[in-house]
Amino acid sequence: MKGRIYQILNNDASIIYVGSTTNSLTKCWKDHLYGAKGQLNGKYRNLAIYQHFHELGVDQFKIELIKEYDVVDIKHLRAIEQLWINKVRCINKQPCFMPISKKARDKLYGDAHRAELNAKSMERYFANHEANLVARKEYRAAHREQINAKKGDKIACECGVSYTRSHKARHISTARHQASLQSV
Repeated sequence: MKGRIYQILNNDASIIYVGSTTNSLTKCWKDHLYGAKGQLNGKYRNLAIYQHFHELGVDQFKIELIKEYDVVDIKHLRAIEQLWINKVRCINKQPCFMPISKKARDKLYGDAHRAELNAKSMERYFANHEANLVARKEYRAAHREQINAKKGDKIACECGVSYTRSHKARHISTARHQASLQSV
């Protein structure tokens, strides 16, 4: 697959936006013009270059091919684009390629900063403890009927006995329930 790294720049090259595409540069340019119009209506995402299109006028900008690459897939093209973004002084705000997923990144951060995050959590808990108690009390008062109805729901157990939702733990620990689990 052919991938192209391009730049959109104004006449004096003070504003540079780096992007990538597998389409022709003509189609890519048309897509950017269409996106800039749609961004005004709130229909399309807001790329950093669109604000400059509106301020200076689209006729002040042009698109140029930086380099063409043979790429395996879009991720490969995005990685090359990110290298060019890092290399060129451009207005791109968002990284286009992250080598690991957000979930994995968050887990790594959480593992590395566990003590600090726990301290912040405890600090937030104690700072808002009274307000949270009041909010919970108000919620319970406002929704008492729904809470009681949910607690009173009858649940049929596989051992043949029915119990209310609020007594599930008590039922599971009974000898009758334990015996029925052993027989199955």
